[in-house]
Amino acid sequence: MSTPLPKAFELIKTSVNDALTFQKDLWKLNLISFFGPVLMALLGGAAVAGLFFANGFSVVGALLLLVVVIAVFVLSIWYGAHYMLTTLRLTKGDHQPVSAKASFEKVPSTVWVAILQLLAVLALPLVSLVILGLGSLSAFLSNPSTEEAARALGVGLGLGGLLLMLVTFIVTVYLAVRLQLSTLSLLDAGKRGADALRHSWMLTKGRFWSLAWRELVFLFFYYIATFVVLIVLSILGKISAWLPIILNAAVLSFVLLPVTMFFQTRVYKAFAAAGPETQA
Repeated sequence: MSTPLPKAFELIKTSVNDALTFQKDLWKLNLISFFGPVLMALLGGAAVAGLFFANGFSVVGALLLLVVVIAVFVLSIWYGAHYMLTTLRLTKGDHQPVSAKASFEKVPSTVWVAILQLLAVLALPLVSLVILGLGSLSAFLSNPSTEEAARALGVGLGLGGLLLMLVTFIVTVYLAVRLQLSTLSLLDAGKRGADALRHSWMLTKGRFWSLAWRELVFLFFYYIATFVVLIVLSILGKISAWLPIILNAAVLSFVLLPVTMFFQTRVYKAFAAAGPETQA
């Protein structure tokens, strides 16, 4: 049985190769990533200017700002779904473009799955914060009669809080890893809502460390690559102030984004192909 580390390296290598091989199929999407943030920033700036720098409060500016925020949210979800659907199709050898309508129809389901996933992952941290808050409030209101009692209460609360935070961190990371294939379960297998979360849970059953190792190795190399890019850009910044900004956007849009998307797709396909509770 091979260990997860070589598999992680192989997935990264394959994802980089995918990103380079399929550039001709992804260049339009990568251009959106390159120019989209600039356009959204300009629209947002215009809306804010209309709201705060007009003569008094501008209802039109407020509505424009609201429209821009909603548009950015919806388009971001659509873009992510469209890109992921494209990488899923390309990894199957299908170069037929995904229609914008088909991916846009996935937006409501994608948002709902994301909300459910977020609630599942953040439920325990929120409960822990409430418990810590109530514990601190009760300690404050208890008014211990002696200094020793107050010290013991403080130590107990401190140790209990540390233990609770440790358990919360472990459980939160565990849930985040186990449920991270939920969106791809929706886009590829057609699972909706809670079914997408259950499908991700099924695919990752008994494979937590296998998946976690892949993600950790990928993140390590991702941040190493990002660090190298930042060093190069800082050197180029001495030549021109605009050059680092343009090159940074180009690297993010045409290299790091497709590699990340293909990596996530390849991980999902490996686990889905292996079936429940087998070595992916």
